[in-house]
Amino acid sequence: MSVSHWWISLLIDEAEHARLLPSFRSAVEVSVPDEGQRAIELWRSDPESFESLGDNDHVNEFLWAFNLPGIDDFSKGLFFSGGEFSSYLGGDRMFRFVTIARHPPVAVLWHALGYDRARMLPGVMGNLLAAPNEVPTTLEAVTRAYKGTAAKRLLATGRRLCESSIYSSEPVKQTISHLPDLLTRARDEGRGVIAFARCEL
Repeated sequence: MSVSHWWISLLIDEAEHARLLPSFRSAVEVSVPDEGQRAIELWRSDPESFESLGDNDHVNEFLWAFNLPGIDDFSKGLFFSGGEFSSYLGGDRMFRFVTIARHPPVAVLWHALGYDRARMLPGVMGNLLAAPNEVPTTLEAVTRAYKGTAAKRLLATGRRLCESSIYSSEPVKQTISHLPDLLTRARDEGRGVIAFARCEL
């Protein structure tokens, strides 16, 4: 079975944020399954052992922990014709669409940053909604999480998690820079943001 994991972001206005907020809140309240939580804790204690799909029995559980069931349902409102938010994919709202086969981009980002920094990121495991007036403080939170990191090291570490699924470093670069680039653009344009992670079977 071929699986592609996506991380998508849009630039939105105040009214769009207000319309998205109730559905998004409900989506992120659906918790990570227990096996996913356990796998995250195992990864936290020994991240290097998760860098090969065949060497750790919990790798797949770790990767699937980044696909929140509620977000999967929420995203159908965007991607299915006639969905509640399907019109939002048009115009100039789309900011970035990152995809990596078999490996969720957010899992790659967490691996690159490490658990302590990754937990500092705003939102819930890559799923983020911020109104225009919330973007500056959200960007500050991301900046704090990245403070003291080196771009080359983040790239190398992130790439090790998904080496078997990529042909170039570009998806990892796009993943690592996703939130800083998104929030900087939104701040400069006075817009809000939504970012969400899902998979396509």
